[in-house]
This record gives sequence, C-alpha cells and structure tokens, in this order.
Amino acid sequence: MRVTIATIAIIILLSSGVPQIGFAAPIHDAAMSGDIQRIRQLVEKGADVNAKDAVGRTPLFRAATIGHAGAAEILIARGANVHARDAKGKTVLYRACTLGHKPVVHALLKNGARISDADDDGNTALHAASHAGNLSVTQVLVSEGANISATNKLGRTPLYRAAMQGHKSVINLLISKGAKIGTRDKNRNPASRCSLWKSLRCRTTTSWEGSRSKSERRKGSNALGCCERI
Repeated sequence: MRVTIATIAIIILLSSGVPQIGFAAPIHDAAMSGDIQRIRQLVEKGADVNAKDAVGRTPLFRAATIGHAGAAEILIARGANVHARDAKGKTVLYRACTLGHKPVVHALLKNGARISDADDDGNTALHAASHAGNLSVTQVLVSEGANISATNKLGRTPLYRAAMQGHKSVINLLISKGAKIGTRDKNRNPASRCSLWKSLRCRTTTSWEGSRSKSERRKGSNALGCCERI
C-alpha cells in the first residue's frame, strides 16, 4: 500500500495532540477563533457544545487552547462540560493552565471545574502550570486550594515538575506555600538532580538549611544537600 506525504502528515498531526481544525465540527472552529456570534448561531441551529474532535477535545478545549475567555463563558453558559477530558485524560482546566491562560482558568474555576482532577499520568492542573512555569496561574491555583503535595504516577509533585524545567519563580512560590523540598519520585530521585537547584541555593540556602534536621544535613538527603554536590 502506498503511503502519501499527506497521509503521513495527517498521522503526525493526530498523534501530536494539537487541535486539528480540519477534523472537527464548525463549532470547534468558531471556538478556536473566539467568534462568539458564530458560536451563538451554531448553538441556535442545534450544534453540540460537547462534540469531540479527532483527539477527544470539545469546543471548550479549543477556546481554552487559544485563551478566548469570552468564548469559553458562552460555551459554558450553553451547557459545555467544564469537566470534559480529551483522549489522554487531560481536562480543559489542565489545558488552560499548561498554556497560561489566566482568564480562562478563572472562568473554569468560577463555573465549578474540579481543581484536583488528574490526567492519565496523574498530573493535576497545578502540575501543568508548574511544569510550564506559569507563575500567575500557579498563584491562582494555590489560592483556590490546589494540593501542592499531589504526586503523579511517577511520584513527582508540582515542585518537582517546576524544578525539572528550571522555573525559579514557581519553585520559590511553592516553597513559600509549604511544598516539601526533599521530595523524591518513585525512583528515589530528588528534585535537586535538576541543575536548577544549584542556581537557587545562593538565594535560599538559609531557609532551606533551617528546614533540615541534623541527620538530613549529614546525609544530604534533601534537595539542598544534593544540590551542594552538583
């Protein structure tokens, strides 16, 4: 069987998780462009606000992807499910947090989106925001009661995810809110394996040092102890 370049391109696009305009209903396209009037027209004609595209995403996902809070509000008012999940178990809130769209995050939380929902890998919205380095969104989630100690299937917390990417401001925020510095994942790897901790040490050594017991200092068992050996 002959495989064309177009076929290969389609397969790549579908597997990437990127929303595909050509594989969705008109209401998906309207949501992604933020066309509120068009959304209203389509809904009046019977369009399904919870229809899913090729990767399991509803129009609300599309609005959240681009950051169209107004479109998101209209869709929600017309019955869009704020708890909808895509093919990978990611919620609309997770998507908005990953991309740093604070107004959409506010709209979703205001309308009851569950802040603790996790995707198929166990990552919550706070994991998403922390990993992406979206400080303002992280602040919103923490203020709304997100669990800063939540672990994904690899045993990694939001702090760990932020450290993996080197997001200093997010790390300092999470630590200030009580995130445990010595957290290790299921493979017993500390967050301090990321070189970020070395650059942070000069700013936060005092507070970190005070948080460790004498035995931890001897063993170097938490993030600070490990970073001193990087």
